[in-house]
Amino acid sequence: MKAKTIDYVQGETHILAIPDHYVAIARHLATDTALAQTIDGRKIVKAGTMYPANDATAIGVIMHDYDVTDGEVNIAVIIHGFVRKDRLNAPTNAALKAIGRQISVLDASGPIAEPVIP
Repeated sequence: MKAKTIDYVQGETHILAIPDHYVAIARHLATDTALAQTIDGRKIVKAGTMYPANDATAIGVIMHDYDVTDGEVNIAVIIHGFVRKDRLNAPTNAALKAIGRQISVLDASGPIAEPVIP
């Protein structure tokens, strides 16, 4: 019998600027998703990736890193709240504009978080 252990907390990237104010919805992500990157031989969908695509169709931001190598997974997509610009995965201006109705993207690099308006 073989057992596999995955530590989901270690090294987790937090993309939220205000962690107690957000709304996330569940979505199902297949192993063949175009959102995945190959990292150390694993297919990983990184936190901060626009969902379902990095364009004007974006409805939210993927909340955590997800490993889809071994099969389909359920994911959390932030659809309302405050996220850190420096933790997003190279968003396009079209995607930022699309999510801007409900998600504020804050530049957390300075002493005061400033909203990012595309």
